[in-house]
Amino acid sequence: GCAPTGAGKTVVGEMALRIALQRDTMAIYTTPLKALSNQKFGEMRTVFGAERVGLATGDVSIRRGADVTIMTTEVYRNIAWRAKTGVSSLLNGEGMNDIQVDTNKLRGIGSLNYDDYDSLSSNSIVVLDEFHYMGQKGRGSTWEECVIFNPPHTQIVGLSATLPNANRLASWMESVTGRKSILIEANDKRPVPLRYYFATKKILSPLFRNEEAGPGAPLGLLGLRGDGVAFAPKKLKKKKKAGFGGNDSSLQGLSRNGMPRGLDLHPTLQSAAEKMSASIDRRIRRIVERESYDDYDGHGGGSTISAREQRKMKENMLKAELRKSVPSIATLLQRLQQRDLLPAIFFIFSRKGCDNAAEILRESLKTKAEKKSNSKKPVLENKRRKVEMLKGKGRGRGRRQSNNNDCCLNEDELA
Repeated sequence: GCAPTGAGKTVVGEMALRIALQRDTMAIYTTPLKALSNQKFGEMRTVFGAERVGLATGDVSIRRGADVTIMTTEVYRNIAWRAKTGVSSLLNGEGMNDIQVDTNKLRGIGSLNYDDYDSLSSNSIVVLDEFHYMGQKGRGSTWEECVIFNPPHTQIVGLSATLPNANRLASWMESVTGRKSILIEANDKRPVPLRYYFATKKILSPLFRNEEAGPGAPLGLLGLRGDGVAFAPKKLKKKKKAGFGGNDSSLQGLSRNGMPRGLDLHPTLQSAAEKMSASIDRRIRRIVERESYDDYDGHGGGSTISAREQRKMKENMLKAELRKSVPSIATLLQRLQQRDLLPAIFFIFSRKGCDNAAEILRESLKTKAEKKSNSKKPVLENKRRKVEMLKGKGRGRGRRQSNNNDCCLNEDELA
């Protein structure tokens, strides 16, 4: 099945799993990532019940041989390979003339137990999610091998949002498996349209001049490369009727570079970019003037900074300014909340970064009462430490046993 993101492809996968269970057979759901497999494992446990769903990601195995098993695509490829070739015969060197096998992969296969689960004899359906990974260099062969080594009695359900050659792929699968392949394609319009924004410390602005334009947006690319419908402003249409000429690109809603004007940078961002560029140019001019000024006689002696060095200097300054303009997560969250754009998903490319961001958001989402309560804790802790210190000093000098009234701070004051 090929359909845009948000069109409900997961429902198709779940229905395929239900059909397998209705037949009293097993089913497998594969994803390309361990994290995604873990997520699907949690979702499927809710749908089918915790006791009927297992997980296999290479380093984690939960309820091996469950009715529904969520696994990474590489794990399924290895299982399908074993089921197709037969580990025992291959390890003994039988049938090697008929089947070409990577010896490194074979060693990894041989270390696993070969049982009914590995033979896929009870499995009737396998769902290959994110099927477009087949086009990836390096990993794409894994999806190809899943199709090639898939047992004849196991039906393949491939799900993807982006398959440019879906018809050719379906024909290839039919030729390899010997089974009829049915291609189901939804229309290209996204059920949940995209809108593009650009955030800095000061603003949260639409990225494009036309806020409804962009890849996957309601108006698409405004006719560019056949995506969306060409958009011409009303004022330009009136000029065309008045006889200003129909071949002028400006009358077609096009910018100087031939792109639809709606795909130009939003005026707010354009103005901010121009101000930043002008500020950097002024800084560079001042640096050049200082360099060219002769300290001895007060006359200019010519700049020692070449044009190439000035361009490099501007590039470095621009990068530094852009880094400084990146908003904090707490600030961005506040802006999104003001525009009613929550909930939101943040993609952060490290575990440490995710932990730090979670801590920042946890603090920023606290109510005023919670923040006030937390601010009192260090004060109370300091008071307790002073009490203990004063009590310890009194006992150490051999003085009489100090009681609560002898201390400058008593237990009542800590409450």
